[in-house]
Amino acid sequence: MISQWSEIIMSLRPTEISMYLRAKGWVRTFTYENNYGSIWSFTSPSGEEVEVILPEDTQLRDYRLRMIELFNTLEIVENRPKLSIVHDISVSGADVIRFRISSSEANSGTIPLMQATSLTKGVETALLAAACATILPKSYFPRMSYNEAKDYLSGCKMGQSERGSYVLTVLSPVAPSLMTQGSLFPEYEDEDAFERRVLYTLFNGLHKLKQALATGTVEAIEETVNSGVSANLCEALTLMQPNNDAGELEIGVSWAPIRPLRKQVPAQRVKFSKDVFPLLVECVKYLRQTAPIEGYEMRGYVRKLESTDANQGGRASVIAVLEGKPININMELPASSYKIAVSAHATNSLLCCSGTLEKEGKGYKLTQISDLRIDNRQEF
Repeated sequence: MISQWSEIIMSLRPTEISMYLRAKGWVRTFTYENNYGSIWSFTSPSGEEVEVILPEDTQLRDYRLRMIELFNTLEIVENRPKLSIVHDISVSGADVIRFRISSSEANSGTIPLMQATSLTKGVETALLAAACATILPKSYFPRMSYNEAKDYLSGCKMGQSERGSYVLTVLSPVAPSLMTQGSLFPEYEDEDAFERRVLYTLFNGLHKLKQALATGTVEAIEETVNSGVSANLCEALTLMQPNNDAGELEIGVSWAPIRPLRKQVPAQRVKFSKDVFPLLVECVKYLRQTAPIEGYEMRGYVRKLESTDANQGGRASVIAVLEGKPININMELPASSYKIAVSAHATNSLLCCSGTLEKEGKGYKLTQISDLRIDNRQEF
């Protein structure tokens, strides 16, 4: 038994164990010379004091024995099996996100292979969408190509599966907090790691989205965008939906003990029942359709002009094309640009420019307009 446990314990690094001890309330009271090890003490709620030795040089001849003694003590102090403690230490440097599928099929701990593939893709998309929304909230990300978001996703790891229907776990590593009394870095005390902020965004967005779905109004869905909800996140959830009609998707998080929470999160566990997924599909469509399109290349014909004084500019309505369908685009133009639109309308010429396309009522509006010109060489 000792041989078996020594092999498991030897897979842990001393730095991981020291961070775990500190997070659990242990205090380093003595450090041996040459970094051979350290002594840690703990005071129980009843006032009883306990000490352990943490060897930090793996080449020491009694390294295994000291580690076994340390974990035997932790087992008594925490009143739980060493296996659970070892698992917690192995993930103590990461926030753990759990995606649980509950259904009649998943109750056995298994799901169809195709559903597992879809679940994995949904998890990847949800985390990337949350990372992008942490950088800049948007209702839709056409490419989700922010480098910081992609780097975050690359750092995440798949964890071991757990009991409880079908549970897929993801480890989101975070650096230990340096913010202690008398910190050397006071200018960063209001900052938090990007990896942690991504999960703030994810769970705040999921909480707001569930509330909005309960109201069933477009206005409520639109208000969730600033909280981190996007068409990409909604689509990710649809990929994770259970097959069974009575199934449920639950997303939860356990925060890494090495970095205490610096802000309140409205929900650390959010559930979506099977009946809300048709609404999520509609959310995907709506948020995609209403999302501003940056760098939209407009080509169309001027159908209407409005101005009280052309020398001051005016409003132009243009018939253009979006995804193969004709749309009406309104533009507020300064005097010089308005004169170009007037000329295009008079000669029935094609008006071209680029800008940001945004939904406006039943039509659209174009803002941040640049390179407005007439181009007779192009066909509508």
